[in-house]
Amino acid sequence: MQGIIRFQSALKEFHKRNYSNLTDLALEYGYYDQSHFTNSFSRYYGLPVKRLTRS
Repeated sequence: MQGIIRFQSALKEFHKRNYSNLTDLALEYGYYDQSHFTNSFSRYYGLPVKRLTRS
């Protein structure tokens, strides 16, 4: 449950684009590194973060 709450908080910032890079966003919300965040993103969101960061 705690992982979901942490992910939801990070996801809000992700959608606001309120971060300089994914590593900073991940570390701000307690992930060990960007890889840990992207794995969590795929798990809870159902899509890889790369699909949403493409322009």
